[in-house]
Amino acid sequence: MEKIVFLFLFFSLNVFAHQGVDHSSTRTKKIIAEKNQLQTDATTGYENQLKLINESYLKNVSDIFSKKCMDCHGEPKKMPWYHSLPIAKKIMNDDRKEAKKHLNIQDGFPFKGHGTPKQDLEAIVEAIEKGEMPPLRYKLMHWSSKISKNEAQIIKNWVEESLLLLDEEP
Repeated sequence: MEKIVFLFLFFSLNVFAHQGVDHSSTRTKKIIAEKNQLQTDATTGYENQLKLINESYLKNVSDIFSKKCMDCHGEPKKMPWYHSLPIAKKIMNDDRKEAKKHLNIQDGFPFKGHGTPKQDLEAIVEAIEKGEMPPLRYKLMHWSSKISKNEAQIIKNWVEESLLLLDEEP
């Protein structure tokens, strides 16, 4: 009797574990391959969207970001003279470290940081609209860092176009 119960349980576990699907059949292999291809296509579509956004970024926005944002959110080409002063150096290095945690624009889009590409884009527009970037403390020492109305509009236009592209199904 124990052997019959064991065989019944063994047989039913094997059948129900795969819900009766024979994964070795040609039809099942074809279905699995199609599912995997759909997942790959979706990933490739998203990667293409990010590539298009980066191309637009490089064409329309990267010069503005290089001049106005790179000192904190990337690697500046040249630090100001007062960076050599111990207190100023500590403050500036701490600020840059914190800024790059939030958004590192050094390597193009998608930016590195703690947000998704969509969150980063939304945060950029919000910071510009609220006048939070660049921060007042930075603007006081770097008078040319203020983002002009024209530059703000260019950035906003790029963000809006990018968000529309990200909202499309890949």
